[in-house]
Amino acid sequence: MLSLWVFVLAMGLHILMMDNQLVERFEDVYEPRGRMLLVSCLLVGWALGCADALPESFTSRLFAFVVGGVVITSAHEELSFEESGRFGWFVGGAAAYATLLMLI
Repeated sequence: MLSLWVFVLAMGLHILMMDNQLVERFEDVYEPRGRMLLVSCLLVGWALGCADALPESFTSRLFAFVVGGVVITSAHEELSFEESGRFGWFVGGAAAYATLLMLI
């Protein structure tokens, strides 16, 4: 159960980071409906998880797809060549999360 809560915390922080980035880059387009769409997707995912309507094989593939998307978007934001980038923060966060998961 602890690893589930660590995952929820990590995903929450990722969604918060992505929300801030989307507001920064696409304020006029994102602000009116984008945040509500993001929250709606989160609620639909939560409801599907509570309903346990999906088979485990599909859930594991979906989990891998979501984690891959998180890694790609985080790497794109943190390792950006257009801006200064935050390579140290990216590596530190990845190492801390990997260490935490191994300890659990």
